[in-house]
Amino acid sequence: VSYPVRDDKPAIFSTNMRPQLPRRPSPQVPTGLWYFAAGMIVAYVLYFSFSAPKERTQDKENFVASCHASLFEYHEALSEWLSGKNNAKDFQLTWKRMRMDDDAVVVQPTGREMTGNQIKSALQAMNGAAGKGFYTVPTKITLQRIYPASLLWSFVEEQHMPSSPTQKHATSALCEQGQKGIKWVHLHETKLEEPEEPGTIGRK
Repeated sequence: VSYPVRDDKPAIFSTNMRPQLPRRPSPQVPTGLWYFAAGMIVAYVLYFSFSAPKERTQDKENFVASCHASLFEYHEALSEWLSGKNNAKDFQLTWKRMRMDDDAVVVQPTGREMTGNQIKSALQAMNGAAGKGFYTVPTKITLQRIYPASLLWSFVEEQHMPSSPTQKHATSALCEQGQKGIKWVHLHETKLEEPEEPGTIGRK
């Protein structure tokens, strides 16, 4: 069976006799809406390209400043606890001021390693043991490394005693930032010996 087809008009019937319906035209989006959407995307990209780095930089600067200030608070609290200054008897308050992590690790100048509970027990037993006039301060503080959530510091800890020479310990300390704020998680101390006078090496 065949059907006549006009040359100026295509057939709308296929050989299986099913009609081919004309396609509906796609809805036209107003040109102004396209420009608006494109503008919003560009603004979004620009905002996060310029504002996010600034926010991260500000957060890092705050982190560094907080750790630096905490280092002095740590030594002040330790000084008061060991000397008994200001009648320091509240160990929990002292520990909070020191911002030591409960699982912190401290390596003493002798090489002995102490962990959280050992550090707490030793400090509790040493309340007022250093005597009046004792104090310790950090000097020559240097920020050695910056990590995403931690900072590595180096400093010289000076322990001043009224009746004894000042002791100095070269110390490396790792400060971390967590959900509960900053914590000191690792300290490594090395005793510094006083250098010999020039020209004395090798003399008997």
